[in-house]
Amino acid sequence: MIPFMHTWPKNSILSMVSGHNDGLIIAKTFKRLNIDYTTGSTNKGGVRAFISLLKALREDRIAAIIPDGPRGPAQKLSRGVLELSRHANVPIMPLTYATTWFVEFNSWDKFRLPLPFSKGVFIYGTPISPINSDAESDIEAWRLRVESALTDLQNQADKFLNN
Repeated sequence: MIPFMHTWPKNSILSMVSGHNDGLIIAKTFKRLNIDYTTGSTNKGGVRAFISLLKALREDRIAAIIPDGPRGPAQKLSRGVLELSRHANVPIMPLTYATTWFVEFNSWDKFRLPLPFSKGVFIYGTPISPINSDAESDIEAWRLRVESALTDLQNQADKFLNN
């Protein structure tokens, strides 16, 4: 998705990347493409990254986040995405992609690296508004709703390209 991000208006997106070695590779790519980013993860710089993303959202920018967090499990929505949505009072826009050719890594998340000359598709869903409740059962129901929307979109993208 990175090559498409740099075509958006400058500074309209703030992306969060891991502060660990794998994330730093992505950060170097972002820097070369003039894509704004913040580094952080659950164990390293997470609060600073959260504050940066919150500030960006309050400035009507887009916060781009990988939703399953740095530890997984894969395709399980991290609570941080929900907290960011609640604190900024902005909806979550589910977005996913698929490509025809890719290399699937033997990692916890089965990361897929798109290969050159692949056909691809981006699919986004209906924005999901933040909830106005602190009840754990309500937050969990909201988390499952967002997670389900993302999973359904990924399945649609894969099916569209016969993956």
